Amino acid sequence: GNTPLVPLPQLSKLIGRPILVKMESLNPGGTGKDRAALKMIQTAEAAGLLPKPSTTMTRNSEEAAEARIHGESNAEPHEEHGSSSNPSNNQSNNNNSNADTLLDEILHRAAARSRTGGVVVEGTSGSTGISLAALARARGHACVVVVPDDQAPEKKQLLHGLG
Repeated sequence: GNTPLVPLPQLSKLIGRPILVKMESLNPGGTGKDRAALKMIQTAEAAGLLPKPSTTMTRNSEEAAEARIHGESNAEPHEEHGSSSNPSNNQSNNNNSNADTLLDEILHRAAARSRTGGVVVEGTSGSTGISLAALARARGHACVVVVPDDQAPEKKQLLHGLG
């Protein structure tokens, strides 16, 4: 890749060979995960799972985003809602319904802020989410990153800042 290499002259002189440090922190997302994240996004775009990169949102990409959301979420009414005589099943169904509704809302909001209509979803506690968020935004896609509750506030702020 194009990750900058920085020479270490004192160490190089001491050892008698050139020593270079690969500065992953200077990658666009600031981590060593940028190449992997870029490859994931490019692979999804090539396979038609994400629209091609764009700088403007068109009506067609908006409609495509809506279709992808509904097609991928499998949001069909559950026939068993309210039909079970077992209260614990009803509670479970209500929790699933609430989770489906929340997921639908999150995906709709993400698609609305995407320039391409594409939405990348990542569950992570590491740097991959930061790289995906930065690269998705740069390519016009929205990114939803799901992190653990105990995630560092600084990382949450950074992800929030990336959209």
